[in-house]
Parts: sequence; structure tokens; C-alpha cells
Amino acid sequence: MRAIAVIPARIASTRLPRKMLREIAGKPMVGAVYEAVRSSSLLNDVIIATDSDEILQVCLRHGWKAQMTSPAHSSGTQRVHEVSNSIAADIYLNVQGDEPLTRPEHSRSGRSEVRAQQPSAQDQMHLWEAAPASPLQNV
Repeated sequence: MRAIAVIPARIASTRLPRKMLREIAGKPMVGAVYEAVRSSSLLNDVIIATDSDEILQVCLRHGWKAQMTSPAHSSGTQRVHEVSNSIAADIYLNVQGDEPLTRPEHSRSGRSEVRAQQPSAQDQMHLWEAAPASPLQNV
């Protein structure tokens, strides 16, 4: 089963401007999340989905895989869906980019839950949202 994590990251945060690029321990927040998620051996890929050229450039400089998405999206889930249209997988893990406490065990928990559910052949995509406070929720 191919699983990828998608980290939606927009620059136009209203409550905390440019929060994805705010540094935590010398690293942009989105990078701290990317590296934590990337360390999970259960994921085949991790992609930052952004509408910002600035975030894309930061990702490229650090070697973090990123993809531009439409600025018209009103939610991170829409960014994940756009990525799902260009990258095939059985499971898409929607990881919040502003959750710097995300850990690899959150994706392990989700993979276990998917296996336990034994999805039917009709299921085209599994979309999960991960956050440290509640490891996984089926969306």
C-alpha cells in the first residue's frame, strides 16, 4: 500500500503572518514538520503543498520536496486533493504544517488503522488528517 504525506502550507496566515516560515530552533516551522514526518519509514513520500513561491524556494534550498498548488484553495484538504490528482497513492496523510510537534509515530498509527479497516476495492483514496493532539482522524 503506497502512502504519502502532504503538508499544506500557505503563506497568507491571518492570525500569525508567515507562520510557515517562522523559525523554530533555527528551522522554518514547515521544515520541522517535514523532517519529522519524513523520518517515518511507513511513508513512501512527503510533499509540501503550497501556493507560495517563497515557501517553494525555501523548500528547494533545504531539499524538501514541494509542489505548487492553486492559490484559489480555501483549505489544506483542497491542496491535498490537488496533489492526489498528480501523484498516485493508496493513502494520503494530511499533516498540518503548523504542528511542529508532529512525530513519526502519528503516521504509524494511521497506517495501522487503515490496515485494520481493510478498505474495499472501491475506495479510491484514503484521506487522513494528523495532528499531535489527536493522532489521526478519518476525514
